[in-house]
Amino acid sequence: MVLVGSFPVTIDDKGRLMVPSEWRGRWDASRDGEGWYCVPWTGRRLRLFTQRRFEGLLELDRASQKLAPTSDETELLSALCGEARFIAPDSAGRLTVPKDLTEFVRLGKEITLVGLGTFVEVRDRAEWNASREHRLASLQALVERRDHPRA
Repeated sequence: MVLVGSFPVTIDDKGRLMVPSEWRGRWDASRDGEGWYCVPWTGRRLRLFTQRRFEGLLELDRASQKLAPTSDETELLSALCGEARFIAPDSAGRLTVPKDLTEFVRLGKEITLVGLGTFVEVRDRAEWNASREHRLASLQALVERRDHPRA
């Protein structure tokens, strides 16, 4: 499933957030899994990966297949897997985000879910809104750097 769009939502007092109906309506459990993996990220963000996407990334990861991964590989897996939580939606389509993760990345209750194609970022709503002009202003340069990386 391709995840696009940005959706302002609120984390309620029980730590729940509503997954946008646009994403829920396209969810296919056989393709996407039964829920999401929530991973703390830099910049006061959480990342949400569909169950199948996250597990697929781990299966493709060379480090997870080695008996003795390198120190860097072990640190990466520790950061990703050691802090990740699996969260399944309730019958209303809400996800309960673990409080320790929202506290760890210092997220408040007013957030924006941002679809980044293959995963979702959970961002502070005020920061997301404040960065809108900058995102648009830097779009051309970002595309050029991606399409024409320096050797």
